[in-house]
Amino acid sequence: MEIWNHERERVTDSSEKITEALAEMKPSAETGDVPDSGRLARLAHGALGSMFDTDSGGFGKAPKFPSAQNILFLLQYAWRHDSADARDMAVKTLRAMRRGGIWDHVGFGFHRYSTDKHWLLPHFEKMLYDQAMLSMAYIEAYQASGDPEFAETARRIFTYVLRDLRDPQGGFHTAEDADSEGEEGLFHTWTTAEIGEVLSPQETERFCEHYGIRTGGNFRDEATRQYTSRNIPNELESGKPAPPDVDALRERLFEAREKRPRPHLDDKVLTDMNGLMIAALARGARVLGESDCLIAAREAADFILGTLREEDGRVRHGYRDGHLNAPGTLDDHAFFLWGLSELYEASFDPRYLEHAESIAEA
Repeated sequence: MEIWNHERERVTDSSEKITEALAEMKPSAETGDVPDSGRLARLAHGALGSMFDTDSGGFGKAPKFPSAQNILFLLQYAWRHDSADARDMAVKTLRAMRRGGIWDHVGFGFHRYSTDKHWLLPHFEKMLYDQAMLSMAYIEAYQASGDPEFAETARRIFTYVLRDLRDPQGGFHTAEDADSEGEEGLFHTWTTAEIGEVLSPQETERFCEHYGIRTGGNFRDEATRQYTSRNIPNELESGKPAPPDVDALRERLFEAREKRPRPHLDDKVLTDMNGLMIAALARGARVLGESDCLIAAREAADFILGTLREEDGRVRHGYRDGHLNAPGTLDDHAFFLWGLSELYEASFDPRYLEHAESIAEA
């Protein structure tokens, strides 16, 4: 409603472009014409450009979701059409998210979305599908730009997923909740006193200066609009290079954070999300040379093939605690096929291509 009241012109402009694109997608019944894919791509590029936040990256105002599909489209569009504008939108958004509080600077991984336009205050839930799609976006940005920051971000997403979301049987769990001890974000936020219990005064000063941490807190409570004394580590206002010992300080805080009560883990293994994660890990193995990613992608694919595949060749939607749930949807099959295809390209193991072919046929 707020967007409709205050940005109606942008909404109607985008809706007209979407409507025009949909009209182009309908083939003529008389001629059998197919849509002009180049024109559709230009329309999509224009629609994203009209919504782009030139100050903070991303599209629209608050809340902002890390829409990896938009970023991947822009990177592909930039490559196909040599569009600096598309490339800049994608790169600016990826850099802004990585510096913001939507990125977990202590334990890695992306939170679900930002409640503000600057990417500072997230909804603290972490979803498997976001980790998968965003790691692919950062890998593709690395391929397009050569910037090692993008490659390192993808590696750190994989570190989080393999450490905290991996099921002992090989698949990947669905999500971690936002709340712990009855309070959203408590696990992920810090007071200066809590940091001072782990680091020396000099180390605390360096860490807090770099990550924008203040005694009174660096974000306002959404309900009361008051500062809470808690802080979200971020690099949004960090104008200096990181201290040389920042990773060592971060690791010590991570170890301290691990002693806190954790948010609830949604330990379902869902085929569609696992398919995306398999694709991302396989891409990481192929582009970044991460052998651990290839091993994890193989184990997840083998788990789904061995546990969630039915006699008729199709796959089930998910698994938890020894029980299979609903029949597989189109997304389950499409995303798992994508994962198998990427895994074949990373490993050249023909089994995965053969499985993909038989599942597609089923």
